[in-house]
Amino acid sequence: MADLIELSDDVTTSDCSLVIADYTTDFQLCRSGIWLGTTCLQSQRVVLSYEHEPEPLYVGWSINGSTVLDPGYGTFTPPWGAPCPGDPDVTYQTGVDWLYHRIAFSVVPGTATQSVNVQVLYRGPDGAGQPASAGPSRTVQLAGVVTNWPASKLEEERECWRRLTDLLRQYIEIPKWWPPDPWERLPDLVRDPEDMLVLSAVTAVAELDAKADADLIAQYRLRAGAIVGRLSFGDPVAAKGGPSPP
Repeated sequence: MADLIELSDDVTTSDCSLVIADYTTDFQLCRSGIWLGTTCLQSQRVVLSYEHEPEPLYVGWSINGSTVLDPGYGTFTPPWGAPCPGDPDVTYQTGVDWLYHRIAFSVVPGTATQSVNVQVLYRGPDGAGQPASAGPSRTVQLAGVVTNWPASKLEEERECWRRLTDLLRQYIEIPKWWPPDPWERLPDLVRDPEDMLVLSAVTAVAELDAKADADLIAQYRLRAGAIVGRLSFGDPVAAKGGPSPP
């Protein structure tokens, strides 16, 4: 069975320094008090491989919606790679180990966290002159700077998010046919302080009277649903009890 897999994720870390964050004055959802950690520079290289044996295919690649290697026709990048379309801070290399079905992504130390979407393109032996078919895709995240926090603090944060998303699920309905699960991705997507404030308010909403405060709860559902939908899909999603998407 054909599958797009991660062959390796190589990270080299250097130049670490102490970082102190005071979340008593700098609001961040599911973090509180003073956190001590380290910030480090790092280089990172991720290699993906489209495993399709024994099916004979010409394999190519699309990055962020742009074809960078036309299957059966394109040529490899130089060994040092080329800037990714739409994200020049990330370098991609086709022809890893001289194989068309492998691709690598790299960032240098100091690069802010970046995400690129990569998709397999392919043609069969009889596909000359035909449009390339689209294979599996995945998002690759790379960072040239990383902050390491104590494991106990991160576990507290994860537990807080679990409680929070359990409450949000009671008010916001997300269609099941939209993978991956947006609730699992939500902690990585919420960055705007106002969005954080609205989502954190679900704990106060849960204490309201369902009948006496029905209008207020309905307004919250719409506001929070709009945030979750915008972050996860680019569009609002239905609040529970509201209309379902077509």
